[in-house]
Amino acid sequence: MKVCYTLLPEDFVALNLHICQHSPSVRQSLQRIRIFAAISAPLLALSALVLFTGPTPVALIVTFVMVVFGAAIYYGFPKRFEQHMQGQAQRLAAEQQEVKTEQQLVITPDCVLLESNLTNEQINWPALDSIVVTDAYIFLYRSSTSAIVIPKRAFADNIEQAEFVALLKQYQIN
Repeated sequence: MKVCYTLLPEDFVALNLHICQHSPSVRQSLQRIRIFAAISAPLLALSALVLFTGPTPVALIVTFVMVVFGAAIYYGFPKRFEQHMQGQAQRLAAEQQEVKTEQQLVITPDCVLLESNLTNEQINWPALDSIVVTDAYIFLYRSSTSAIVIPKRAFADNIEQAEFVALLKQYQIN
């Protein structure tokens, strides 16, 4: 079965966001950053104030404000990180020609063939880690941070898309 499509910058953004949201190692790292940032702001403020002014009511008020600030960091970090990732991915996508290239993906019982004017790849089924289907995409993961992106807009209708996904899963199992 063959599907043809053009990758757009938003497809590249979607892949990177999917990786950040679903990769256990990335999520774990982001959680550590989030907790560290939220805890360190109030502790640094309290330490500095007590060191320089002693335990005064002003130090307690500033510490309370920094605790609120730390909570805002903790709860606001995911949204801010997503916005940052979108910006970064869009800049990267603008630099990469393949994101603006017609792609042709052919699946056979033996392999996946990815063809464009920039690349011709043959990927054997065992080399694919997983197939992930989202509302707007089909991702063929080669590793936890690398995937072939197939936008669902490449299919004429939901039936064609469902047949494609069923065939992918059938070939991957065999």
